[in-house]
Amino acid sequence: MKNESPNGVCPRASLEQRFADHPEVIAELHLIRDDIERALANGALAHEVEEMLQNGMRELGRRLLGGWALDDQESPASQPPGGASKHAKKNFSGKASSVRSRSANKSGV
Repeated sequence: MKNESPNGVCPRASLEQRFADHPEVIAELHLIRDDIERALANGALAHEVEEMLQNGMRELGRRLLGGWALDDQESPASQPPGGASKHAKKNFSGKASSVRSRSANKSGV
């Protein structure tokens, strides 16, 4: 328990350290914070600021997850190995049956 602080909580790296390889995340968070401060300075109500924050975070999450998903799809690890074929329905290559299908006319007429 050497890494725990006296109150039992493990210290964590700052957000800047954790997102060092994604500076666009930190930049977007700063923009959201700037927008909130500007709205408060202009007399926005708490519920208006809350809605701004929710919308900003939702949009940030949508863009980030969408971008990361695209990056993941384009990575070589997500591609099928060479020589692998896509699954497809088998095409019938045999002789057509001369027996009349029962499903064509269920009434028996």
